[in-house]
Amino acid sequence: MGLTCVQKRNISTLVLRIGLGSLFLISWVNKLGNPAAVYAQVASSHILPPPLDLVYATALPYWELFFGVFFLLGLGTRMTSIAALLALLSYTIYQAMPASQARLGPLGPAMVSHNITFMLACVVVFIGGAGAYSLDALIAARHKLARGWSVVIGDPLLEGR
Repeated sequence: MGLTCVQKRNISTLVLRIGLGSLFLISWVNKLGNPAAVYAQVASSHILPPPLDLVYATALPYWELFFGVFFLLGLGTRMTSIAALLALLSYTIYQAMPASQARLGPLGPAMVSHNITFMLACVVVFIGGAGAYSLDALIAARHKLARGWSVVIGDPLLEGR
């Protein structure tokens, strides 16, 4: 007796969420250790003007922490997927620039292809949702229970949800 399609989908989304969450947390730890290097890399790209490059470089580790934790917990998964996709897109634009490719050497194309793979994983998680093994599913179940009770007890505030 095998797994049902729903069980396979739930396990698949869990594995993708764990992979993406781990990726962002590892990246967060690496950036947290040397913020000056992160700023130097962002500033040397010349994509953003000087006031914005500092803001971007300062915020970068924190949104990676946010993405990692939220993916692992399965909290706000669809919105996290879109935000992570946009962050990965910005990294990919930077890495695909000729100056970055020259600096990265033979690793440049590989890094771009890795980012594209991670972006596709974000799209899959966005489409599939968090799955049953997530805080999103727990919150949805609580709201469903609250709606069910509103019919029983006649609470008009809960009926509108």
